Amino acid sequence: SLENLIQEISGFLPGHNLRYLKDTYTDLDQAVNRLDLHVGKMNNKQLKDIFNRMPSIVEKLAEELGKEIELDISGEQIEIPRTLLKTLHDPLVHIVRNSCDHGIEEPEIRVAAGKAPQGRLAINALRDDEKLTMTISDDGKGLDPEIIRQKALSKGLIKPDDVLSEQ
Repeated sequence: SLENLIQEISGFLPGHNLRYLKDTYTDLDQAVNRLDLHVGKMNNKQLKDIFNRMPSIVEKLAEELGKEIELDISGEQIEIPRTLLKTLHDPLVHIVRNSCDHGIEEPEIRVAAGKAPQGRLAINALRDDEKLTMTISDDGKGLDPEIIRQKALSKGLIKPDDVLSEQ
């Protein structure tokens, strides 16, 4: 690197020239870091670019399924690299569809279970330094461990005699 080269030739340069070279290198390094930061920000997009599609997806699914679903979204202002945003879209849509289809019950079933007729689906994003945490939750019936076990058996992921915890 340039820094290593400066170190190697430092014994051959007069002190004032070496100081000038080191100061110039420091200025160049800072300018490159600032440029890298700005270029990185240009490649970032806000999560709202995929979150904005979710209300229409949920509304359409709720109508098709005869369900009432309220959607709550937070964290849409968080910026992430454009390439990561593209990779999040399909899994997010899949999870949202599963919540609407399999998690949240029909209004009459919810009322019979003592719940409000309208189900709630929440998509929350939180960024802590370099870590992005996304949580998708609903107030539906939850997961049936026996159905999951049967699916895992049919896909060969577990053996019939495997003992699994509820977790």
